Amino acid sequence: MAIDINKRVERVGIVLEKRKMNNIPCQVKLCIDKSGSMQDLYSDGTVQDVVERVLAISLKVDQDGTVDVFAFHSSTKEVKSVTLPLMENYVKKEIEDKVGWGGTSYAPAFKAIVDSSKGKKVLFGFGAKPADPTLAIFITDGENDDAREAEKIIKESQSENIYWLLMGIGRANFNFIQRLGDDYPNAGFVPIANIKDIDDDDLYSAMLNEELAAWFQKFKK
Repeated sequence: MAIDINKRVERVGIVLEKRKMNNIPCQVKLCIDKSGSMQDLYSDGTVQDVVERVLAISLKVDQDGTVDVFAFHSSTKEVKSVTLPLMENYVKKEIEDKVGWGGTSYAPAFKAIVDSSKGKKVLFGFGAKPADPTLAIFITDGENDDAREAEKIIKESQSENIYWLLMGIGRANFNFIQRLGDDYPNAGFVPIANIKDIDDDDLYSAMLNEELAAWFQKFKK
């Protein structure tokens, strides 16, 4: 397992270098659909695969190598953050066994990401300490029931230094998140019909794409 993760971190580094995204402080957050329609993607290991591949990104760009994780259906729950020592069977232990199944509402999940990404208040002073930019990786297999509320949060989050990487897993209708990716400069859409058919180079190139790289340039040290 360690060898695989090391190879993936190396592949991430190559893509970051190509996109000129190295030396950019970032926090990575992962939000995973736990609606009933996702059951097959949990049972066949797809969701665990996603978590492992996202962790490789975090180990390269996040200052503490930790991914904050949220599971959502009609409501949202923050679960234990994933790190390299916790990666094995993480999805089974921390999501499948601890979070129930439900419908599909994006707005509570989007709000949880925004709230967790805000800068910290200064103890003796005014305002807040700006947070590092957030790469929010949002995984879903289908359409939601709260488009208006969800889009409002994406629109307002443009001032919060959050980039939304909206990933549609499977072959369902992703018209809504595709439109968000088209309409908002802080959002991108990545369709993945079957993540197991995509090698690391192609996946990381799709996720860490040129639009994301351009958005992150303003944070480059």
